[in-house]
Amino acid sequence: MKVFQRATRPLKQLKAPSRPFVVDLDGTLLRSDLLFECAMAFVRRQPWRWIQPLGWLCRGKAFLKEQLAKATVIDVTLLPYDPDVLAMIEAQRKEGRKIVLATASHHSLALRVAEHLKVFDDVLATSLECNLSGTHKRDLLVTLYGERGFDYAGNAFEDLSIWRAAERAYVVNPLPGVEHATKSLVNVEQVVRAGATNLRDWYKAFRIHQWAKNTLIFVPLLAAHQLGTPLLGDSVISEYRSDR
Repeated sequence: MKVFQRATRPLKQLKAPSRPFVVDLDGTLLRSDLLFECAMAFVRRQPWRWIQPLGWLCRGKAFLKEQLAKATVIDVTLLPYDPDVLAMIEAQRKEGRKIVLATASHHSLALRVAEHLKVFDDVLATSLECNLSGTHKRDLLVTLYGERGFDYAGNAFEDLSIWRAAERAYVVNPLPGVEHATKSLVNVEQVVRAGATNLRDWYKAFRIHQWAKNTLIFVPLLAAHQLGTPLLGDSVISEYRSDR
């Protein structure tokens, strides 16, 4: 097991143990991706260094995330959180369940999100030593909570192995092909789909003078293998809104 980054303390103390409800961040709770957000913030403030993230990526995705997290300041209060997922979390909290944020985003950003939302009891996230996604995340969750010892909400192909290890699978805003892939799962509890993005925001986000800047987001999109997904639209729109 590789080293993972975890909150140095539980964010809250529970009165009684329960099967944890584990929530992914990027594309699930967040209708964007913190890697995208950091990369956009980086090139907006230092456009002459736009090629540097490619060099960081050559040293691994965990290194890229570490450097972007250090080089940028993200206002987590302005991120596009999914209200349906927040409502789901709140319903689970009312049942007295432990709520865990488990994300491939950098631990410094994940902790800030948790501190802002105040709904998580624990945080598991990427460190320089380990990019906490896919099988790395699955193995950690099984080590901490046991096979089928947790429920998991996610959205991507990387989450398939985690859903298989979970007691209940929650499929949120699935990427193209993911929902079809989950047909083989017998433990899908719920599928949540977000509403369509406002067309006015799309129109304004694609104004001609925005194109040069918005094309820079393709570097982190390639790094995360998410080209052609709804996250692209949300990232571009997020960038537009930050300029208003």
